[in-house]
Amino acid sequence: MNFVIKSTLSFLALTLITIVAVPWRRLNWGRQLFYLLAPVIVWTAIAMTSGLDIGYRHMLPAISFLCILLGAAASYLFMRSRAWRIVIVALFVLHIASSLRAFPDYIPYSNEAWGGKQKTYRVLTDSNVDWGQAINETRRYLAANNIHDCWIAYDNVAPARYYGVQCRQLPPNPGGAPTTPPLRATGTFILSDLSVSGIEWERPELNPYREFLHATPKAVIGGAMLVYEGTFDLSGAAAVQHIAAADSLNDAKQFEQAEMQARQGIALLPESVRCHLALGNALAGLNKTDEARQEYQAGLNLATQRAEWYPIQIVQLRRALDKLATPHS
Repeated sequence: MNFVIKSTLSFLALTLITIVAVPWRRLNWGRQLFYLLAPVIVWTAIAMTSGLDIGYRHMLPAISFLCILLGAAASYLFMRSRAWRIVIVALFVLHIASSLRAFPDYIPYSNEAWGGKQKTYRVLTDSNVDWGQAINETRRYLAANNIHDCWIAYDNVAPARYYGVQCRQLPPNPGGAPTTPPLRATGTFILSDLSVSGIEWERPELNPYREFLHATPKAVIGGAMLVYEGTFDLSGAAAVQHIAAADSLNDAKQFEQAEMQARQGIALLPESVRCHLALGNALAGLNKTDEARQEYQAGLNLATQRAEWYPIQIVQLRRALDKLATPHS
């Protein structure tokens, strides 16, 4: 489906024309056709069946072979008749126009049938839309609209403040922010598509920004940053912050503080597998073995109900339970 959404309409049309209008058998191009189609078919099959299928980029090696095939077809048809020359030139012009229309935001590109780059977030996410590339455009948007009081959830290594965006930070899922947000807030919220989608968090019901999915953004910056205005429930985001803090404190072996943060997270998201895991780790660090076992088991019970969302956590929880069951020498 990514191929249909993120290819230009001209590219798709030429692909169809190549299939139905070029007499490959009569031209005796069977060997050339095999060498070009075999990699496309094999790579597409790998991409569609792989467990790591999170973006159009996984199809790029196949697209190069397809471009050669379409180029050969276009060349043949161009030489065939005046009518085909008009068709081929028109498709190339429209292809270029669609590309220029998306400039400079090519990562969130989708063709006009899907609404273009400003609406790609409705059907795709992750590297198909948002790799943190729109932060400079966000700074310019804030300046142009004289916005100084705002919240931002931004998925990238460098903080938004590094780019001059001075909004208060919300935790991008599944990461943390400097402070825990309130349970409810009013104002301007600028959320990366990746954060709003919740795909890096847990199952959809626990998406910390799920309320924003039902709201219409006031603006879409660079095809990736969604701007909302109003009053929103931030309890899920607060829970994410508590869990991120608990994980960090567990890593630092500050188990008492980690337990406190994890319990606050569970109070807000009682069905969070990651929160039960964080609390279990804190309790295990405090040698509260029975309580830790209960938390690990609670987390495992929740995780196995929707195992497709928790492959890593299931392994971690089972290892933690096995470790508790092994007597210390």
